[in-house]
Amino acid sequence: MADLPHSRNLALDIGLYRIALVVNAVFNQMKTHPPFAALFEVTECHDDHKACLTYFWWVVLGGNKLSDLDSEVIRGCAWMAISPTLFREWLALFRQTALPIIGAELTGAWMLRAVPLAHEFPMTGDGDAVHGRRAATLHRRNPR
Repeated sequence: MADLPHSRNLALDIGLYRIALVVNAVFNQMKTHPPFAALFEVTECHDDHKACLTYFWWVVLGGNKLSDLDSEVIRGCAWMAISPTLFREWLALFRQTALPIIGAELTGAWMLRAVPLAHEFPMTGDGDAVHGRRAATLHRRNPR
């Protein structure tokens, strides 16, 4: 893989359309992949999640934010606390799914941007992987 600087605007290199294709493909793979299937038992509005995740990745990969309010939207995309084991499973699934869509170089560069995010979002113990998602959904339905 070529050396891709972290400052490179991957959003423009990949393009919004292909980011959306990757998000859609990974999302659909997750629904049927056993470690993730339970996360979708309580999820409604899959299209809203896909749109949010597409925008999230657009910004993370270097795309311009649409407004100053976007920080709230981006934080809202961190919709589950996952375990380190589940994050590793997601990375493997992401790589397998993204490779045919954007190629090895861009998949590798995207993964390099994804790994540090694991430290910015809540991580749970390995036994709590699904619990974090269910708790977040219940909180959104019944905010205090």
